[in-house]
Amino acid sequence: MTVSSGDGHHHGDDGLLADAAAWLSRLTGGEASDADWDEFTGWLYADPRHGKAMHLVESGWRASGDLADDPLIQAERRRARGLRLAGPSTRPPARPVRPWSMALAGAGALAAAALAVVSIFPPANYATQQTYRSAIGQMVEVPLPDGSLLRLNTDTVLTVEYGWLGRNVRLQRGEAEFTVAHGDFRPFTVRDDTLSVRATGTRFSVRDSEGGTRVFLAEGGVDLRLLADDRLLTRLTPGQRADLAADGKLALASSDATREFAWRQGQVAFEATPLATALAEFARYSPVDVQVLPGAAELKVSGVYRNSDLIAFLNAVSRLYKVRWHQSAPGRVVVEPVG
Repeated sequence: MTVSSGDGHHHGDDGLLADAAAWLSRLTGGEASDADWDEFTGWLYADPRHGKAMHLVESGWRASGDLADDPLIQAERRRARGLRLAGPSTRPPARPVRPWSMALAGAGALAAAALAVVSIFPPANYATQQTYRSAIGQMVEVPLPDGSLLRLNTDTVLTVEYGWLGRNVRLQRGEAEFTVAHGDFRPFTVRDDTLSVRATGTRFSVRDSEGGTRVFLAEGGVDLRLLADDRLLTRLTPGQRADLAADGKLALASSDATREFAWRQGQVAFEATPLATALAEFARYSPVDVQVLPGAAELKVSGVYRNSDLIAFLNAVSRLYKVRWHQSAPGRVVVEPVG
């Protein structure tokens, strides 16, 4: 659209806000596809004012339900009709305005409400960036501004960054459970060094380790994509677990929340797990170096144990199998076969 001064600029602003309102309607309808999000991203980055318009309209949409009858908001709506969106003139679009851009009636009023709301109540969910950590053996619970909830397992570091285009979490190391709030049109994405997990209104966990990435889905749905090329690897359904190995191999399996979230109860759960793998799991929760000698490492163990009580686990294993253990030095344990 061509933007001129005076009333022409005002109508140009109304057009931008009408398009942003139509995008909001399209993306919050519950049926937005990946192609819709790609098209939206293209529109958003075509002009700096598109982002400002989207910010204003979406903020007004959030607050309009609670604040529509407030006398101060009504006064600000009247005042806001004379305001202009800041920014340089845009070049004419490559294609005409889409038919759906007229889908929301009264976009001018919505724009005015958005301008008023933002001027009085700046949204708390935007430009938010915070890093959270848990120590070895510690679990940390973090409520987020949009109502989502994070639970960090032992020795975990992640950074949360919220913007008007998305809710992003960077998992530097460790493991976390994510309960994603409904009612927010922005995608919720968790990334580590190799994998991107995108969800909307769901509960899942992501674990990053030297061996690869594990994702378990308890509720809802998630898409797993490779960061290198954005290739879709799989879409999980509730009760599925995906393990992406460091060599790129993907393995899917069935699991359950009781086992995958045992750490929330201070427990570890094993089912025919090699002893060496089980002891490596215990090592996540306490600063103890455990060495497993050949002949004992391959033994399969099962059961539920306290993740803070390695000694109780070693004593139980010694009673059930032909192995013994001893402390070779402070903070170091050796497990070896008997006979």
